[in-house]
Amino acid sequence: MEDKNTLIFNESIDIIDKKVVNTSLNERNIEDITKIIIPDSVTCIHDRVFFGCKSLISLEIGNKVTRIGKFAFFGCKSLTSLKIGNNVTNIGYSAFNGCESLTSLEIGNMIKRISMEAFSGCNSLISLEIPDNVDKISEAAFLGCKSLTSLKIGNKVTLIDKNAFTGCNSLISLELPDNVTNIRTEAFSGCKSLKYVICHIKDIDSDDIFQRYDLLDDSIDYSDSDDIFQKYDLLDDSIDYSDSDNLIIFTPDKIHTNIDMGGFDFTGVTFPVGTHFGQGCSFNNNTNFTGADLTNVTIHESVKDEFKKTNIHDAKVENNQELKELVDVKFTEVLQNTELGISSGENKKPLVDLVRSYIGGRKKELQKKTRKKKKAKMKKAKKKKTRKKKKAKRRNSIL
Repeated sequence: MEDKNTLIFNESIDIIDKKVVNTSLNERNIEDITKIIIPDSVTCIHDRVFFGCKSLISLEIGNKVTRIGKFAFFGCKSLTSLKIGNNVTNIGYSAFNGCESLTSLEIGNMIKRISMEAFSGCNSLISLEIPDNVDKISEAAFLGCKSLTSLKIGNKVTLIDKNAFTGCNSLISLELPDNVTNIRTEAFSGCKSLKYVICHIKDIDSDDIFQRYDLLDDSIDYSDSDDIFQKYDLLDDSIDYSDSDNLIIFTPDKIHTNIDMGGFDFTGVTFPVGTHFGQGCSFNNNTNFTGADLTNVTIHESVKDEFKKTNIHDAKVENNQELKELVDVKFTEVLQNTELGISSGENKKPLVDLVRSYIGGRKKELQKKTRKKKKAKMKKAKKKKTRKKKKAKRRNSIL
């Protein structure tokens, strides 16, 4: 006996439209259906056929389905898992929009494009793998998938449209394949948990891709640059990143590209194994590595002189001999340019201690001057107060 809450279609049917659904329901209410079985004979699921099937938990789609229409399963808010067959090439606009209980999604490898808002509002979806055959992720395709923590994007994707992943605020890491050439406005807006981004981008539509991520400087025009790291001033001088959850680490396999690192503040940052500052990097004395862990960093020979200009006080280098030498040279040059007149060969004290000693001395001088100014100010105020009292006393005596 057929379960009254299960909807099964005749195997002679090749297209499912509203008329076929109404016939198969046989006076049952679509909102009460908990399971739908679509046979292998079906090749097309028309627009809106299961719209608002709010009790649907289980869905079996036949292997021959090639097209799923617009709003086909819109608002099926009880659906928990979904497997889209390998023959499906087209998923329509908002096809699974609002499937808020969907935790598991498997997309067939024949899909070429994820349509606009196709999975928008699937806010229980935890992991997602975009197949290699997909070349475009359309506007708002996964907007509001707030539980999404794992995302893998296929190698053939070239375009990520605006708001594609807006509000995916549990997403921790993001790796964009090298074929991605175009990212549109606010594609990852509101992804507030992002810590790592690996990417090469050739075309940026807007400077607010990571809006509300506090990593973009509104005063900078990012539209003309040919390099992702120039499009993004990824580290804002006004933000302390040393204990921030929102930090982009330049990843080992990409950091050798052209990067202007002048003014970047890496205070307290631990760089990952294999990080390499290549010949395209440029540094100046505003690049700050204070307290950073540079143990795993290597530096191209051509940029070593520039690297010595940076602020690398208290940087951790462990057994990294290359960095140790650079740090020592840096401190030696600092000392030779100070009033101490001491170089590394003339004093047995560690260079770091000498620099700290010099800085400490300068600090005491400034403190002394500050105290002197404060004392003079207080003395002046006291005299002024005394004059006022005398003046008031003379006025009273006249009266």
